Amino acid sequence: MFQGLGTALWAEGKFDAAVENLAAAVTMWAAASNQAGLQSSLMNLAIVYWDIGDLVRAAEAMEQSAALFDRSVPDPAVAPALVNLAMIYSDSGRLLDSVELYREAFEVCRLFKISWGEANVLSNWGYCSWRLGQLGLSCQLLEQARQRYVELDLGIYQILHLLGNVNVDMGLFGEADKCFKMGLSDCRDIGERKVEQDYLWGLGYLRQRMGELDEAIVWYTDALELARSLGSRSTEAGALLDMATVHAELGRPAVGLRLARQAVRVSAEGGFLTTQGSALTAFAVCCLAVGRAGSAVAFGRKALAVHRETGHRPGEARTLRVIGQALFVAGDRAGALEHWERAVEMFAEMGMPEADGVRELLGQAR
Repeated sequence: MFQGLGTALWAEGKFDAAVENLAAAVTMWAAASNQAGLQSSLMNLAIVYWDIGDLVRAAEAMEQSAALFDRSVPDPAVAPALVNLAMIYSDSGRLLDSVELYREAFEVCRLFKISWGEANVLSNWGYCSWRLGQLGLSCQLLEQARQRYVELDLGIYQILHLLGNVNVDMGLFGEADKCFKMGLSDCRDIGERKVEQDYLWGLGYLRQRMGELDEAIVWYTDALELARSLGSRSTEAGALLDMATVHAELGRPAVGLRLARQAVRVSAEGGFLTTQGSALTAFAVCCLAVGRAGSAVAFGRKALAVHRETGHRPGEARTLRVIGQALFVAGDRAGALEHWERAVEMFAEMGMPEADGVRELLGQAR
């Protein structure tokens, strides 16, 4: 009774009541030594926590669910727990741990011929690889996922935003635009609001990278409003930090600082460590824009530590660029050159055209 009511309340967006009922279901199944019921209730409880942005409790509940399986014996039922735990780890900044779980889940799905599971794992594994800066691998995994989604008629809109983001970072803006617009249209046709926010955010990111800053603000604002209406705190934080950097580029750094502060707070409250690192980088960008080079270096170094902890290499490279700019403004030319040279190396290793912009900075400084 508690489990069914909890999942129904979750579907209605009544999260507090859903947590209360699912927690009661966990207690009931544990007392009855019903392992299947306990696994299911813990997984659902974790997903609700994840939905409301409480990644700490989400990870705890999902870890407990996964631990109930004997993973030395192949079992198709373990795949959903592994995939959900991997996704929570990814949002929490535990990217390398996430990759290991995706590998394990993929082998389970392959062994038991769970085709939809393979497609799901490949898409999420591709997303995680993108955040690690492994763009070639990410593109390969997402293309494999796309083929399976088409073959199984699963709804290609579920992964086109991921391919779009990879294409943006590879400088393939035309391909990214096609992915985002096709996926957005599909989401709106079927009323899939939760995924729609990712397309709005992605289109803002694309326009920002293309230098169309006013249009980027429009897309980011739409993404932010939808994320807040859905209670999606991860997307809220991401849209805030990207909007902050656009406002700084448009000569409105005070607005950018306000938005960056919100992004840092929201990401910290939700435990979104990778996003928190990027929010700190955005704050450094805005500090530099208002002439606070010392603060930009300080916040940039905090961001750098987070990016290195999570393995978010694109974030690390971008932060090195920002710290270099702040050091140069502060008169530390040698320090600036050192940071820029490392940023160029990282961008080049990842196949990201952003290396060219840093090379220009190096050329001007020398």
